[in-house]
Amino acid sequence: MTNKGKNTWATPYYLHNLQPECTKDLVLYDGITCDSTVQVRRVAFWAATPSYLFSGMGFKIMKNDDNLFAGMDEAAKTAHIKTKSNFSTIIFKPKLDPVKGWATPFVTGHKYRIHFGMTGINFENLRVTSSERWEETDKNIHFTHNFTDVRAAIEVKRDGKVILNNTIGKEESSWEMGHNNVRNITDLGSKEE
Repeated sequence: MTNKGKNTWATPYYLHNLQPECTKDLVLYDGITCDSTVQVRRVAFWAATPSYLFSGMGFKIMKNDDNLFAGMDEAAKTAHIKTKSNFSTIIFKPKLDPVKGWATPFVTGHKYRIHFGMTGINFENLRVTSSERWEETDKNIHFTHNFTDVRAAIEVKRDGKVILNNTIGKEESSWEMGHNNVRNITDLGSKEE
């Protein structure tokens, strides 16, 4: 189907999924095709609170792999992150699966910077669910999300169980769904991961 062989992928065009393993083909596929070294998996972000802040807001996604910023000084990196055309925009879904949320495909094995609205909205709660087709052998997906509100505590849960902070290890092979690194440093003004 993709002319790239067995276990390859075709997905709608979103800039964040135009990864090195993928090719844009708007004529034949009206999207992107990816080779068999990665997977394409749906991830849904939903039930964000306070809900009135998120209703109708776009969900912004930018490629955020380390090699994209190699050789950039801080000013160039900041300019890249602030350039709106570097982000995909996913439309809010008020009544579809999931209800009151956003769902989009991601190419596995990559890092993504995400935020809500034009510049980022802080959430109190947010549910993130991966595709039911997700397999243990799939490559990881790493999300970076900033927040600016002071938080007394931040909990990441998987299946109702709290996953401790600072669980993203140096070796990607040890990562599991829900591992996180929350930098809740109130004097910096922007925290990530």
